[in-house]
Amino acid sequence: MVPAYAIREVPFDAPYSWLAAGWRDMWRVPRVSLAYGAIFAVTGLLLAVGLTQVGLQSLILALRSAQRRAAASCALLCGT
Repeated sequence: MVPAYAIREVPFDAPYSWLAAGWRDMWRVPRVSLAYGAIFAVTGLLLAVGLTQVGLQSLILALRSAQRRAAASCALLCGT
């Protein structure tokens, strides 16, 4: 049985081109880039402080991972 999806190969040096593209985007529209990063940084800080206050520090890493996936999804959907 043939799978319904294709697995694409990613070149070993592809992440460098992704980083370069992100760097170009940041210099092209620095306000948007820095605001986007600041929003997720502040959200992460608030989550960490809030969870520490209620004694649920064990959830910090799990929620940080979920926040990172949400940021990536938002970036893909917003076209940035």
